[in-house]
Amino acid sequence: MEVMKKLFLHISRLPSSPVLIVLVMGFTISASLGVLSIRWSSGDRESLAEKGQRLAALIISTNLENMMDLNRAAMRSTAESFMEDMDIESIIIRDGSGAVLVNTAKQSYRTTSIKVKKPFSVEGMKIGTLEITVSNASKWKNTERVAELIASSSIDHIWDYNISSLKAGVSSFFKDQDIKAIRISEESGIELVRLEREAGGTEELKIHKKLFRGDRFIGTLEVVFCDCSAVLQEHSRKNHLIIYMVLAIVFGAASLILVVRNNRRKTREEDLLQHDAAVRQPLTWSISGSTEEKMEKAMAYIGENYTSAISREGLAAMLNLNPDNMGRYFKMYTGERINDYINRLRVEKAASLLIETPDNIVHIAFAVGFENLSTFNRAFQKIREETPTEFRKKHHS
Repeated sequence: MEVMKKLFLHISRLPSSPVLIVLVMGFTISASLGVLSIRWSSGDRESLAEKGQRLAALIISTNLENMMDLNRAAMRSTAESFMEDMDIESIIIRDGSGAVLVNTAKQSYRTTSIKVKKPFSVEGMKIGTLEITVSNASKWKNTERVAELIASSSIDHIWDYNISSLKAGVSSFFKDQDIKAIRISEESGIELVRLEREAGGTEELKIHKKLFRGDRFIGTLEVVFCDCSAVLQEHSRKNHLIIYMVLAIVFGAASLILVVRNNRRKTREEDLLQHDAAVRQPLTWSISGSTEEKMEKAMAYIGENYTSAISREGLAAMLNLNPDNMGRYFKMYTGERINDYINRLRVEKAASLLIETPDNIVHIAFAVGFENLSTFNRAFQKIREETPTEFRKKHHS
């Protein structure tokens, strides 16, 4: 630690501009290489995420009309057709309230998987949710074929009980570094061949096969596959990443010292004095007559325009007030926050429309100024202590 302090002190005494430029350039290059390493090491995951997003968008576009009609049978049918993709493990579709409409899943190999959630939206309003689980099961698609080749090449040797030829044939397959183990047993369970290796993979896939000659059962085959070659490449990338990040930290630390040295305009004592002065400054809030007039104008404006988008910042600019002060004054004057006040007016108008018109709830939500149905439902239930549907049924019964 003492050596590092002396090093930084020595650097800080060097001419500022050339050293600063060199160190900043070095930091930028090292950080860029580090980011590239991260991108390389996460390439498979990103490809999986991209596929998940693409499939989710396709499922939603196919089912949007079915969701609007709440046609469960049609949604289930399209979900089952998408499940034919070997990388899709599950599809769950929920309506706007969270109730499950479709839930279909299948077993897959023990591989990497991600979940993707996307909303069903109509004119900016969320009416449902799609959740799919996508895996990289397709990377194991050749394992079944390899296991079948091992099995077919072994059957005659087992039948003839030619163990040396059996071992020689199996050993040729074992050269593949993504095969962790091969075990062959005869029908009685006695093991004929066992080839195993220590492997550094993160995932394993076991395939079991029963071996037949004609209709007669003659033994079993077990092949254990792993992602060893991919892991070796990943270790190499991580080693490069560590080197790049160490360089970035060294260059960054040295650059930071020079930046602080060259841009020192205030001392720590001055900052503390200013902070203490700010802490001791009393904060008192009161509403003057002119401020009351501004709050009345704000309430009038909201009353005329609550079906449109209204923001605290917009009101503050209209009344020549600081946005934070606008919020405090409005709460002191009305007893409500601006958003709560606006939502109350919108809910009251929506309640009238629910009683007086046959319009559906979605159109009423948009008509009174809400951006989506879920926000409208939450606000209505908070203020009226019942949902819009319950309110309409009660008043139309």
